[in-house]
Amino acid sequence: MRHTDERYRDKAVRIIESLQKNDTIRNYIENRPCRITLLVRTTETPANVWDRGDEGVDIELASYYFEKYDIGHVMGMLAHEIGLHPLASRNAGIPDEELMFRDVPLPVPGLADINTPRTMSTEGAGQADHIMAAFPSSTRHRIYREIVLEMARTFARDTQTGEENAKSKDITDLFDCYLMDLASIAVTNDHRMNAATEPNYTAKVYNAYKEMLHAQLAEDTSLRALLPSDKSMFGVINDFRRIGHGSCSSGVCAGQELVWSLLWA
Repeated sequence: MRHTDERYRDKAVRIIESLQKNDTIRNYIENRPCRITLLVRTTETPANVWDRGDEGVDIELASYYFEKYDIGHVMGMLAHEIGLHPLASRNAGIPDEELMFRDVPLPVPGLADINTPRTMSTEGAGQADHIMAAFPSSTRHRIYREIVLEMARTFARDTQTGEENAKSKDITDLFDCYLMDLASIAVTNDHRMNAATEPNYTAKVYNAYKEMLHAQLAEDTSLRALLPSDKSMFGVINDFRRIGHGSCSSGVCAGQELVWSLLWA
């Protein structure tokens, strides 16, 4: 880590430690290196991931996202990049399951009761695996959700044991990132910036996914209490306004393409 700002150094260390505490992610990475590289990005996707086999796992993360978002949102993004994509794809049953649902219209949670019910489909989607992750009955959705819940439980333990900088809000932010991810995929068929043009529908879908997560936490009332409040259309607008300000302001980017490379090996 080349930057000397203590705030960002401590944040980077906590990201690595949080990944290492996640049994599912740790078992997936095993003894391979996991490189998280921060890049100067504005309009591009905030993150990408590549599983390079024995050479390890490479994740690129927009430096503005690292700088501007708290640890809960950053870990939510990493849960998506690792858990939704290469980790889930190692499940032996997923290829046949996703072949069965290819190009099939799937109901969008929360929008079944409108005049023209909305559907999502791998056909015409931004990414087919995103659609399957947003489909509540799929294996990919279950794997993604369980990784998020495992991260939430890690944050809860850190808070209970007095880990430095750990706070309950980290869990709420993690859930918010996960729910907004699913909602923006489902309502737009994974052309997600379009969700900003339908904030009312996006909020309805967010709240439908939240109800499902609430049900999953029936036996974990402490985590259930940390779910975010229902999203309004104004909350959606504010979320996209925040993304729209995706630039670095404190010098972390400093005009360099590669800002930090965090190596877990």
